[in-house]
Amino acid sequence: MLFRPMMLTSLVGPDGALALEDRDTFAAVLPNATLLDSDFSFYLHLRELFRAASATHHEVRASQLALSVTPPGSDTSELWYRAIKGLTELGAYDDAYAGLAASPYDKLWVPMRRYISTSLLT
Repeated sequence: MLFRPMMLTSLVGPDGALALEDRDTFAAVLPNATLLDSDFSFYLHLRELFRAASATHHEVRASQLALSVTPPGSDTSELWYRAIKGLTELGAYDDAYAGLAASPYDKLWVPMRRYISTSLLT
């Protein structure tokens, strides 16, 4: 079972409950000494772990969670792309198309519509 990311960010975020020395220690054991200071950065990190493990279902879910907590002004086109592509690979064509329709990025429309359609035919 995954732990709740809010628990992590409430400990290590900028206003976290950990003492400064404990935060430094915690940051030292994270990959590349990356401090996950928000739910968004946690979900992005989690998505990359699932992507590296070829765990498509979990990568899609982490992408969707990251999209739900995206800071204003962030470019999320890669998250939308990965979520739509992953849903298509999982055979969830209706969800993939719904994600495409909900995406704020017009540049994804043609290639992803073609990808979904081609996947349906194979």
